Amino acid sequence: QKGVDNTATITQDGTDAFAYVKQGIGFGIDRDNTATIYQGGAATAATVFQNDDGNTADIAQHGVLDATIVSQSGDNNTALVSQNSAGSLIAVTQISTGSNGNLANIAQENSTAATFGVLQIGEGNMVGTAGTAFSQEADRWYVDFRQFGSNNAITGSQKGEKVRLDVEQNGAWNSAAIDQDSEASQLELSQAGISNTIDVAQATFEGKAIVRQTGYAHLANVIQTGDQQVLISNQSGERSTANLDQSGSGNLMDLAQMGGRLNFASLTQTGGNQDLFAVQDGDANFIFVDQKGHSNSIDIVQEADSARSYNFQAGEGNEIDVLQTAYGVDSTIVQLDGPGNVVDLIQANLGAASNIMQSGAYNTAIVTQ
Repeated sequence: QKGVDNTATITQDGTDAFAYVKQGIGFGIDRDNTATIYQGGAATAATVFQNDDGNTADIAQHGVLDATIVSQSGDNNTALVSQNSAGSLIAVTQISTGSNGNLANIAQENSTAATFGVLQIGEGNMVGTAGTAFSQEADRWYVDFRQFGSNNAITGSQKGEKVRLDVEQNGAWNSAAIDQDSEASQLELSQAGISNTIDVAQATFEGKAIVRQTGYAHLANVIQTGDQQVLISNQSGERSTANLDQSGSGNLMDLAQMGGRLNFASLTQTGGNQDLFAVQDGDANFIFVDQKGHSNSIDIVQEADSARSYNFQAGEGNEIDVLQTAYGVDSTIVQLDGPGNVVDLIQANLGAASNIMQSGAYNTAIVTQ
């Protein structure tokens, strides 16, 4: 179809159905194209190519081994895909040539071995919205999002078993809000830019979350609920904040805030047999740790001037190790409800201050200044 305000509507019921729609030729004369496709059989496929301004693709598939491919180039592109099938595939590519950006929203329900990927290039890209988030309810599926531009946003939820989500955002004011409720789920988020925000909630067993932020003034909020989980957070730059929370048993938390000053970290673990590692290498950084339970451990390294740490543990058989290597550092350590708690504090430069309090029997505190 060529011209202005083109519309294509296709309905197919049957096996091995195929729909192909091409709208616009991409020379600035085609506007507001719309393609609507419904497929209700098995092994269906839908392919949509749209060029120039204001394109919309709305595709619904209900069957087995369904596939959707959408390619849009223009301004204010919209791709809406709904699948309810096994072995389904969704691939969306959107390139914005104006300032209005791209929108992709995906819904996959009752699916097995489902995969979808989204690539967005331009200004103001979105996968899901605050009002209508992307959603997946499936087992053994993989999701890949790539956004390159400014003001990128991803909002959505995933439920099922053995799921994986990879997100890369490159630009300014990126945001990702993800809710995972599944067993053995994996999540990896990477943001490069200014004032990036990550909000993640994982409720799972044997889950893993990796968060990377590079730039300036980042915010990472991650909550994990369940046993034997891994949480890794890396922030590079100044004035970043990490709020990390784990509850369960046998969990691991690993934080690194590197290459900047005035960073803040609030780390919380509730449960038993948990390990926490944190390192900061910029001036005037502050870290707060709260652990409640038994047989937990805290390892803190701060390698720059005027760094401060506050470490709190409640329970028995816990251990805190703190190493501060620069000038004017300060460390406060509180251990309650022993017995058998251990503190090992090393402050290796001038102007250091420490405050240690322990309650219970058979506790040990070693301070080296």
